[in-house]
Amino acid sequence: MKKRILSILLCLCMAAYMLPTVAFAAGTGKAIQLGTNALNENVNTATAPTVYFGQDHGDNPAAWRVIGYDGSGIAGAQGDMTLLAAGTMGEAAFDSVNYSSEYAPSELKTAIDALEAKLTTEENAAVKKRTLASGSYNGENTDCVAGAPVDNAVFWPLSIAEAHAVNQDLRIVNKEHTNWAMYHWWLRSPCKLSSSAAVVHGNGEVLDDGMYHTSDEFGVRPAFNLNLNSVLFTSAAVDRKPDGGLTAVPKYIGNEWKLTLLDNSRNFAVTETTASGDPGDILTLHYNGATTGINEYISVILADNNGAQYYGRVAQPTEATGTVEIKIPSDIAPGSYTLKVFSEQYNGDKKTDYASDFTDIALTVEKQADEQFSLAPGYTYYFDLSAMGIPGTVNDALPDNTLHYVPFTYAGTVNAYKLTTEMATTEEYAQKNKYPHSL
Repeated sequence: MKKRILSILLCLCMAAYMLPTVAFAAGTGKAIQLGTNALNENVNTATAPTVYFGQDHGDNPAAWRVIGYDGSGIAGAQGDMTLLAAGTMGEAAFDSVNYSSEYAPSELKTAIDALEAKLTTEENAAVKKRTLASGSYNGENTDCVAGAPVDNAVFWPLSIAEAHAVNQDLRIVNKEHTNWAMYHWWLRSPCKLSSSAAVVHGNGEVLDDGMYHTSDEFGVRPAFNLNLNSVLFTSAAVDRKPDGGLTAVPKYIGNEWKLTLLDNSRNFAVTETTASGDPGDILTLHYNGATTGINEYISVILADNNGAQYYGRVAQPTEATGTVEIKIPSDIAPGSYTLKVFSEQYNGDKKTDYASDFTDIALTVEKQADEQFSLAPGYTYYFDLSAMGIPGTVNDALPDNTLHYVPFTYAGTVNAYKLTTEMATTEEYAQKNKYPHSL
């Protein structure tokens, strides 16, 4: 009996130990990640990443779930990803006037186009436009619209075939109210009955038997394709882009993200291509093409082979051309890094940011020299300088003109600065960048 109880307890302990690994496997990593790799985890599953992009029907940041990525999953191709609205964005009839299942003139399309109109110019440019082909009902394989095709669609409803391919958990909008009409949502495809369009029921079932009429008001739940190359990096949706100097990027176990999109209209550049310094040193870089104004910054990501390690909005420029000072983090380990410097418009939590392409600077972080001696200020110490090849005439007042024994009185430390790049210095620079140097 004791063995059986011990066995049961052991199993429970093992299960308890394993649960956190299962629960938090999705989304583990850094709160800022270069490119879109963070969005390629658990695609089209109940724990698929949530991405904030554009605005919903209530002018709030719109949430989307990733259902396809780089050619895998749903309704996408290599180089893009497919996102489905996380919930319904308002309600609409499909066609309450003509009772038709044609999508091009439908009220559903009008409601979806209104959501498209809320996108910024940069967000719209990042969306890969799509043609919705016309066709007729073909059971679960129906992948069309009735009537005329629709070209250059930005947002669009799923077809019957695409809806069947969506994970069941993602098809359900609200598990507590599956019978509410507002949580049913329209598809773009026609049904068996020409006067009706397909619907996803609140319980996640795809209905194509025509039991609902086009005049019924159901949820509007669009999808779209996003160009992966338009995303410079992703960041945790809330409070993970710190203001000020370079700050260590924290760990992040969530799956809600916002995007920093590449804005090709920006022509930001930095003159320097390499830099070096000790932890805590100040680097001065010369830039041009900075965008000025509200929410406009010069930002930096300090990266190594494992991705982004530090981020900072280091300056808010008032001129397109100038210099910017970047402090090397005091806690950084010596080694080789890349400073990715860019012009960024930062818009806050859950809102898309825009930035120039990165200007990469090869950064070498050097190890600060250790103190060679433990000296007491005010005491005299003798050093052997005979092998140093010191030019000039030896001072005969020295007790040993062979330089084997040269006396020095240790004065402690002085506040001084050092230059990491060739530049003209000012009193302001000297005062700002001085720190104790041991003599």
